[in-house]
Amino acid sequence: MPRLSVLVPVHNDREYVDKCLEQLTRQKYRNVEFVVRDDASTDDTPDKVRQWAQRDSRIRFERNATNIKRVAQYRKLLHEDSRGDYIMVHDGNDHVQDEDYLERMMRPIDEAPGIRMAVGSMTLRIPGAPTIQINQPVLRRMKVDTYKTLTREEILDIIPSTPIWSLHGCTITEKKLLLEAETFVDDRFPEATALPFLAPGDRIALVNAKGLVWDMRPGVSDTDLLGGRCGFGLEVCRHIMGRAKKARPGITPLELATLFCGSWSTLTFRELWTVCRDEIGLGPLLKNARRMYRIRLYCMARRRMALGRPEVWM
Repeated sequence: MPRLSVLVPVHNDREYVDKCLEQLTRQKYRNVEFVVRDDASTDDTPDKVRQWAQRDSRIRFERNATNIKRVAQYRKLLHEDSRGDYIMVHDGNDHVQDEDYLERMMRPIDEAPGIRMAVGSMTLRIPGAPTIQINQPVLRRMKVDTYKTLTREEILDIIPSTPIWSLHGCTITEKKLLLEAETFVDDRFPEATALPFLAPGDRIALVNAKGLVWDMRPGVSDTDLLGGRCGFGLEVCRHIMGRAKKARPGITPLELATLFCGSWSTLTFRELWTVCRDEIGLGPLLKNARRMYRIRLYCMARRRMALGRPEVWM
């Protein structure tokens, strides 16, 4: 069985899928499978993937008879298709520039037992906006040479100043943790947020691995980024926090809010404040004003990043 499953959801990706699979199959790390699920494409994407599957036995191809949309795609890939102990999501329009990217990302997992997540960095390119480097400033600030392991408690000290993503190409996550954390709600929030489900003593690795590029498809609007396909609101926040509290009894809403900020989120500070106030009251929040101020800065930064503004802080 493969150690790593790279999940590749595709739909009408004829312009991207050749480059995506070519660069994945060139990776030096070999203990991996590439699971491609096509969501009833109407172009020749399935034919292109079948050709790649014939060339490389590590590619497994599945196809939906009808279009089930992105959230159901992720569920099928995670629950039904993946066989690896660790999961990475790599959308059809993502690509990897460095051939040792997966090797560098998997190194701490193979060398340091107990690592539940490995977090690297990525480049986000939005048409008509400045290119954004995600996690690179943090890796430099923390002087990460190859990788650095952190416990959940240490993570709480650096989040929300660290934009750790939950389930995308710059993060490799233990499958067991993802299945426990599965927080898919609807098309507003298609990715599982694993960070709030970390238990005391759980460890992640910050990895000096770059080379992943996410090319945002043309036509994505500010509304999509701030409240649609890449964002979510108070309802989803409560849903995720409710699941996390059941899975991790004893975790405080403030810890949840901090860890929750570390995922790919355009949630506003006001929404997070509302959840924490309702759960623990105003007094504890005011006593933790410094942390909430950091969360406020973080939320503002994420919104600027989503808009692709040059003054973005990371």
